[in-house]
Amino acid sequence: MLIMTFKRSSSIYFIKSGESTIKHSFRFILLTLLLGWWGLPWGPIYSIGSIYTNLRGSKDVTAEVLTAVNEAA
Repeated sequence: MLIMTFKRSSSIYFIKSGESTIKHSFRFILLTLLLGWWGLPWGPIYSIGSIYTNLRGSKDVTAEVLTAVNEAA
């Protein structure tokens, strides 16, 4: 059986100022710790990067979302 590596983003979550991101990222960290290492060939590399990103507060996409909303209006 061959296991392929996939790198996908989660949905966008609204995080209020001063609110911790860990409640949203915990399940993704856990999933990555359990299954992320098995993907070949990039599983271990993507797993380390993903866990690091989630532990430091994830990716801020506020500017991209505001641009998309303003263009749609």
